[in-house]
Amino acid sequence: MGVAVINIGPVFLLLAPALVGPLTGRFADGYSIRSLMLVGVLIAVTALLALSAAANLTWLALGFLGFAVGQCLYGPLILNTLLVKTYQANAARALGLAAMGVSVGSVGLPYIVASLMDTRDWRETVTLLACGVGLILLVTIRLGLPRLPPAPQSSLTGTIEVVADHSFMRQRAFWVIGIAAALVANTAVITVVSYGPHFANLGFANRDLATFIAVAGVMGFLAKVLVALFVDRLRAHLKRVAL
Repeated sequence: MGVAVINIGPVFLLLAPALVGPLTGRFADGYSIRSLMLVGVLIAVTALLALSAAANLTWLALGFLGFAVGQCLYGPLILNTLLVKTYQANAARALGLAAMGVSVGSVGLPYIVASLMDTRDWRETVTLLACGVGLILLVTIRLGLPRLPPAPQSSLTGTIEVVADHSFMRQRAFWVIGIAAALVANTAVITVVSYGPHFANLGFANRDLATFIAVAGVMGFLAKVLVALFVDRLRAHLKRVAL
């Protein structure tokens, strides 16, 4: 399987949020975030199990697309919404601390994957990872996430009519921040996915690639520490730069 075919995966990973992101955002504003994340994990795990049994490239692509859609329901969009709503005064610190988990995972998980790949084929590896990571996520979401207070209700009708406000789409800062974040994040995803075939073509072992990703994870961890410590204090200055 060539590098171009392998890179179909991150294309779906990036395309799914673009297609279902607005709908996911609407769900996050009107429904239980905890429930959305649990549904997302179940979809992602089911898709990975189907992907591990793929008999052709179409099946493989559909499995990865299903995983990408599931990840939209428990990934950065939903999680960031939860953190910003819960810790409004210290949003940057909350986001930075939460994002450290990704860096910690990128230090240890690559070695686990490398060890599995050295002793098992990719199908069994994907199956074990889907079951293990899915179980951890389900338990963490169920027991570890804070419950948001219920939405305010009108004493007359029992509900409050929410009027959609799309004025933010006319703000220059919205597009500047969105495009910049997309370029930085998406470039990183494609680059990391491409490293695997590249290192394999150069003759490196799976553990060598794991070490490379682990070092990158350590650097990411340090960067998120800086975000957690300083961005809340510099929020006004950053807004002026964006505007």
